[in-house]
Amino acid sequence: MKNSVWTPALKGFVQPGPMEEAVSWTFYHMRRQAAAAFAPSQQFFNVGKGGTDGAVSVTELESNMEKASAVTAPKRFLVTAINLIVTPETNTTGNVDLAANNLFVNSVQQMLDNTVLGIYISDKKYLEVPASMVPAGCGLTGFAGTSVVAGNYVANGMPSNQNGYNVLLPIPFEFAFYALLTAPKAFTTTAALRVTVALQGILVRPKQ
Repeated sequence: MKNSVWTPALKGFVQPGPMEEAVSWTFYHMRRQAAAAFAPSQQFFNVGKGGTDGAVSVTELESNMEKASAVTAPKRFLVTAINLIVTPETNTTGNVDLAANNLFVNSVQQMLDNTVLGIYISDKKYLEVPASMVPAGCGLTGFAGTSVVAGNYVANGMPSNQNGYNVLLPIPFEFAFYALLTAPKAFTTTAALRVTVALQGILVRPKQ
């Protein structure tokens, strides 16, 4: 694991008590990026289901957080890997514009080359890496050509939890945490994107 080791304290953190269970879990937050200037910083996990993210009413499509910026008591969560997933936004008909694939690829490259991902727990920084170092581990792959006739194809990516940025970050219940995607240099995307930060790990919760 990068940046940490399995200390006795970490092992104790994920050890379930008599009335608890430990399960594999992923917290995620998806935000939409228009074909426009990228904001100097964008915060993730700062909104829960039923809340609003700008003009967006947050559902399970956007986030599975029960509470903004915190793991609800009495649960606790150990982050073991981080994913950054960038996919094309669909248009009003629910389709991706095949003729704009080059714009999408360019926009993804802009995102990866010009942003930095940080993870904060109680405003203390625990991770700061270029976005290009954080793999998706899933998502759309295989954009080739600019039309179906030209051989364009799309396939679902490999959803492997081995394909992530490995960390060990314990998040106790009710501790504020968030991810921050920052752009030190201004840039503009030429295609609409969906940008998701996903935290994989072990969730300890009451037995259900």
